[in-house]
Amino acid sequence: MLIYSSSTPSNDLKRILGKMLIDDVSQVVKGDDLILKFGNKLCARLRKNGDQQHYISSKLRELARLVLETRRCCDSVSSLTDFVSPKNFDFVIEAVTELSDGMKTMEQ
Repeated sequence: MLIYSSSTPSNDLKRILGKMLIDDVSQVVKGDDLILKFGNKLCARLRKNGDQQHYISSKLRELARLVLETRRCCDSVSSLTDFVSPKNFDFVIEAVTELSDGMKTMEQ
């Protein structure tokens, strides 16, 4: 279960975090306990599948961009953990819509 894993980055995750571009997105990744726990789980699960550093980094950055976009919509959201609060549901949906619309624009 994700909840019981440690938010302290594993050695594999530390390597991935160390290679990330230093920007707002990577700062959210490094400062969000739930994103770090997810990263640890991905590292543990994908270790057997060869070099998956780029994939893991991409997934962590996707979550961080979602957190950043949700913060623009709602001041009460500070981390991924706040997403499970029912009062933030509409803000999360709004952020997902904004991000997906942005992706559609980039593809065109």
